[in-house]
Amino acid sequence: AQHGMVSAADLDAAVAAAAAEGQARVSQLESSLIAREQAIQQLQSQLAAAQAEASDARTAAVAAVRSSVPRPDTAQLAELDSLRKQVEGLQAQLSGKEHANITLQAQLRGASAATSGVALGVGALDKQHATQVEQLQAVIANKEAQLAAALAEVKDLKAGGARGSGERSAEAAAALSDAVRQRDE
Repeated sequence: AQHGMVSAADLDAAVAAAAAEGQARVSQLESSLIAREQAIQQLQSQLAAAQAEASDARTAAVAAVRSSVPRPDTAQLAELDSLRKQVEGLQAQLSGKEHANITLQAQLRGASAATSGVALGVGALDKQHATQVEQLQAVIANKEAQLAAALAEVKDLKAGGARGSGERSAEAAAALSDAVRQRDE
């Protein structure tokens, strides 16, 4: 060593130290690898447990939702069908009433036109009746004038007292009677 030379013992010792250090490093790496594998396995177990818990929770939630939704029984379905038929019947009745209403409106328009025609006819009859009344009033006035003339003639005959007055009085009486009859008619 003093002359700058390494003895075989020193080399063996150095190799042994390096080998021991390498073995220690390998052992450390193996331990670290084992720890990582254990951690991975633990995480995998936790993941599987979490997945199983999530699946169970999902199954429970679906079951709860299904149980909370009431299922219609046969009686309810029959009642719904009956209500549907009633609605359809009411709709049919409404359609029929609308058709009847249209028919009634047409009849009312026809009746209104007929009423207008009747009113025109009544107006014409009123005019005709008024004309007839005026004619009858003229006839009555004429007959009353004839009666007045006959009465005046009878009065004159009574006042005159001339010979042959009986015959004239009979004629006057007949004329008076005829005038009264015509007036009454």
